[in-house]
Amino acid sequence: MARAFCLLILTLNTLFSGDEFIFWAKLITANGVISSDNITISSSMVKESYEKKQVLCTILAAKPTYLSSLEYLNLHKDELFDCFIKEQVKILENSTTNLNSANYITELTIIPLRFIVEFKPQGATISKIIR
Repeated sequence: MARAFCLLILTLNTLFSGDEFIFWAKLITANGVISSDNITISSSMVKESYEKKQVLCTILAAKPTYLSSLEYLNLHKDELFDCFIKEQVKILENSTTNLNSANYITELTIIPLRFIVEFKPQGATISKIIR
């Protein structure tokens, strides 16, 4: 009886919970031109409990069966960046001027953020974890 109950809980958890990931990004622009960008998505090693989740966006591309969740998300980094740009962002700007030139360097960093991906036949729903 206890074994069947544990299997039921495991099955329901697998069916109705999404995969948990961590997203962060850093873009550096020099004089208005992007000089480097680093967008990172990693699988969360520790699943944390959360009270609520907030739906941020939907990716309208079905996940092929041969791709893992992480590979699918890496293919859609630009859409994820657009989803998370509204969250906590840190901006650092530095400008130096000389007699004949000026250099403007801006660093934009999206603070690491935990999110859940729930795959559906028509695409994937991205939700932010709220603790």
